[in-house]
Amino acid sequence: MTKNRLVIGLVTAAWIALLALNLHAAEGIRKVPVHFKKGASQATIHGRIKGRETIDYVLRARAGQTMTVNLKTSNPMAYFNVLPPGSDEAIFIGQVGGAHFEGKLPESGDYRIRVYLIPAAARRNESAKYTLTVKVTDGTAAGPGQEPHAKEQDKGEIAKGGQKNHIYDEPNMPIRTEYPGTMQVQGTGSGEGSGFIFTFKPRGNALDKAKVHIFLPRGAATAADQELFVTGPKGLLENNGWKKEGETADIGKFPSAWVRKVISFSDLNNKEMVGKILLGEASGQAVQVILYYPAGMDKEFLANAELILGKLSFKSDKLPIGKPR
Repeated sequence: MTKNRLVIGLVTAAWIALLALNLHAAEGIRKVPVHFKKGASQATIHGRIKGRETIDYVLRARAGQTMTVNLKTSNPMAYFNVLPPGSDEAIFIGQVGGAHFEGKLPESGDYRIRVYLIPAAARRNESAKYTLTVKVTDGTAAGPGQEPHAKEQDKGEIAKGGQKNHIYDEPNMPIRTEYPGTMQVQGTGSGEGSGFIFTFKPRGNALDKAKVHIFLPRGAATAADQELFVTGPKGLLENNGWKKEGETADIGKFPSAWVRKVISFSDLNNKEMVGKILLGEASGQAVQVILYYPAGMDKEFLANAELILGKLSFKSDKLPIGKPR
């Protein structure tokens, strides 16, 4: 495990910066529109890349649709990522998730399916022939620049006590949980592990800075394996200017089977913010969760965090991170 993991486990900006290494620079990427035949919901693309060549296949889809992408290639060093509208932060990274993606789309707009060779293969000027199959269900995707079809009912929500809670259950990701309709989630991965960041939809108050960050570090099996990277020199706390306020094995409000220890902290750089770090393990995988929130709004934040963590389950067939499939 490296010092980079510490940053990834804590700060969203650093997480994004690390992912950028896997996503390639935007310059020089060739864009190719994906066209569906009239009435069809699937397209098959045959292509070839060589060296540092990268291709973005672009299609417009709407929030709530399910996108399925499969890649068959002559070179196992070729992968694809899925990038959401207006962002270079992937919602799926092939080097972590493999050659198959299936997931419900979080927003409407132009999605990019980025096909590339990993840097080592690109430096060797290797090539790859591939077949890319793209399918969008629950309505037909529009071509880039066209309007998507009218929105249908979101089948990924469940009614609960008058409030609609979303389900997060992406086939290629190792967790499943529920979260309030007032929040949003971004799940992603890198060579350091898999992360899932739950934030509130903008509301114009201090909760805009709050987050629930679930991180499954690659190469760590137990809570003890991960603890040094949290509390040790140059660890998670120190790197972020967070002061440890205490720790306990009494998990209190977080009585999940995977939790082993709860560490409380304050933010020396932002006095209004405090947090907790939950360390635990499941299916041979260390689990780290950061709860970061305004001290004066702890009840509202923790009520939402308890829903996410109370419904959190781990997919044993996808753990530990990095296990050969």
